[in-house]
Amino acid sequence: MGIADHMRPSPKARPKESDPESRFSKEETELSRKIKSIYTAQRSAYDYRMKGIKTRWRSNRRYDDGVKATVETKEVLPVWITLARFFRENEITPYDYINYHFQNATLNRAPEPFQLKTPALLNDYQVWRKKEINSLRISFRTQKSIAVTNIRIQRSYDPELSDSDVYGLVLTDESIELSALFRYCLAKSLRLKKIASIYLHRAAMQFYCNPVGYIKVWKRWLPKGFKVKASKLFKFMVGETDA
Repeated sequence: MGIADHMRPSPKARPKESDPESRFSKEETELSRKIKSIYTAQRSAYDYRMKGIKTRWRSNRRYDDGVKATVETKEVLPVWITLARFFRENEITPYDYINYHFQNATLNRAPEPFQLKTPALLNDYQVWRKKEINSLRISFRTQKSIAVTNIRIQRSYDPELSDSDVYGLVLTDESIELSALFRYCLAKSLRLKKIASIYLHRAAMQFYCNPVGYIKVWKRWLPKGFKVKASKLFKFMVGETDA
């Protein structure tokens, strides 16, 4: 055995390669995984709409692991970690932001993960969010007025009808301009379970097209536990889970 062999550290003494995720906080790691899951589901749904082929989008090693620093280049962090920091710094809900950019893509193709944190896309989202909140407030007041008016009209047609029958006729009349979410919420508040079940799936899809907005504007109107139920239904309907 030569001198070099004596100087070489034993396998036990050699430092183990550190886990890349150990450099980041637990909160950052968990949020980055959530962001990746949301992006994957949204990208897969987008590709299906555009190409008509149902496939699951797959991330690549550069996005997941980043790029180590060299003598000539700086380290590139995993894109999901940089997005986690971006969402925290700007106090943005990942699903709401990513969903917006896939539903209202201003690019000629799907936005790549690294593009989501560009100033242009951030500003685009912030402008839309302000307008959308105001639009939801107007929509809610309008639907409330329409419902009240039609309930009064229905009662005038047949004074003998019970309240539950009147509500049922109005809520199930598809010619009346009421959204699925509004119908579901009103049916739940009136304990009309059968009618609520008719609109539950469509209400969940509507809610998850703009969850932040609906929570902000419809907070007192949304039934208890609806957010969790809607989340499970939405993930099932878009194929993210099996149940």
